Amino acid sequence: MYRGPIVVETERLDGDDIDALRIDSSRELGEGHSLVQETEVSNVPFLAGPKDHCIIDLIRSRSRAVKFLAFLVDYIIPSDPKWASRYSAPCKCGEVHEVYPTRWLRYVKLRQWVPVTFEKKKMEEQPSTENILRLAQDEPGLMAALVDDRGWQLLERLSLQPLVFVAPTKSKQRELAQIARAMGENPSFESEVRKALERGDKVRRNQKLGDMVQELVGRLLASKLRGRAKVEPRYNRPGYDFYIRGELDDETDAGQVIVGDQLLEVKATVEGTVHMTPTQVRYSLQNESNYSLCVVALMQEDEVDNMSPDDLSSRIVVVPKIGRHVSGSHSKVNEVPVGRSDGIVWIEHLDRIRYALDGTIWEVHGFSIDQWVDTIFLGEESAESS
Repeated sequence: MYRGPIVVETERLDGDDIDALRIDSSRELGEGHSLVQETEVSNVPFLAGPKDHCIIDLIRSRSRAVKFLAFLVDYIIPSDPKWASRYSAPCKCGEVHEVYPTRWLRYVKLRQWVPVTFEKKKMEEQPSTENILRLAQDEPGLMAALVDDRGWQLLERLSLQPLVFVAPTKSKQRELAQIARAMGENPSFESEVRKALERGDKVRRNQKLGDMVQELVGRLLASKLRGRAKVEPRYNRPGYDFYIRGELDDETDAGQVIVGDQLLEVKATVEGTVHMTPTQVRYSLQNESNYSLCVVALMQEDEVDNMSPDDLSSRIVVVPKIGRHVSGSHSKVNEVPVGRSDGIVWIEHLDRIRYALDGTIWEVHGFSIDQWVDTIFLGEESAESS
């Protein structure tokens, strides 16, 4: 006689148990596994046996599958004293495996119980991100339960992708579920997806860093120009980040210099290399005399949030007339055939290329920000001699 939905028993976990319950499932387990000692594990009576008379074998319909998932999240997991536990034990293979001691999860994960229709034929499948999503999409209560803490943990332990369930629309959920299935079926595709996510993270970090640096540089320029010229951010304009123009008024005395328009492109780097887009390169060539590249050469340990103006100033190098240094590469790119009229072979997507600039350019041709401000008013020769 059972007093609740969970029983705790002492058993030795076999290879299928370890494969389904192990915490690190990132590599194939292979054959010949069994823990060498018994441990306490949780079970659900009548969940997986006897055959054809147990809970899993009697689901066979969508409505029962929905109720079964809700039963796991709402009753089984809260009642299971082993749900939050982890167990490490030596295996006969010689390694130590860490597992969740929730043996009922093995049957939920490995048995075919999720009803699906394939080519008009009804059948059951093991749980997957796609088929569990189909069960939950039209069941708001179940969907809410699955994205709550307990449901999220269940999805993870079933080796599903919980993030798919929180996508904003059904079509986006289905799209992500298909990607999740492809990742499971094709390890090389999974690797490419992970690389893409890492690249996306890096791009977001760099964009945030760039925005912060641009704001700091704008403040620093404004303070150093002391009203002699006005600094205007142009973050949404292609080609440059800051536009600097002379400020004239009725009180201008004879000693003040009329300032020509200046365009400044700001790049932040911790790698000794910066990149310019084709648009930025074209602007640098069209405005060679007044287009400058501002490189903020950060150290790995720099915290941009906490940098003082003096610290930031020490990291800044400005290369005036950067167009002179990129014109050669731009000319070579312009010689590349880009359309059918140029022959039977041509290059496409040249708008996506990047011009990579090595640190040697600003080490040899760069000015400090103070020197560059002086060039606006005194000219390059005077600035270099100061």
